[in-house]
Amino acid sequence: MNSASGNKPGKGTLTGDQLDRIFDEGEDVLQYADLEHPIVEHHPPREKPENIEARQQANAHEGKVFTSIDDLMRDLG
Repeated sequence: MNSASGNKPGKGTLTGDQLDRIFDEGEDVLQYADLEHPIVEHHPPREKPENIEARQQANAHEGKVFTSIDDLMRDLG
């Protein structure tokens, strides 16, 4: 199997479909991975649960304040 037959790509870039097909056929796909230059994804740190709860409480309080102001304005208007 060589790249000329279209069954197994040679060195170079593989498409996702080609890699899927190779994997589905039970072949080792690690030989196609660039293990010397791995892609490292950065994920920002997760917010602490207490910060999430504090933000939710602040939003709830803010909503109550706006509702109270709206009610007051309706009473005056």
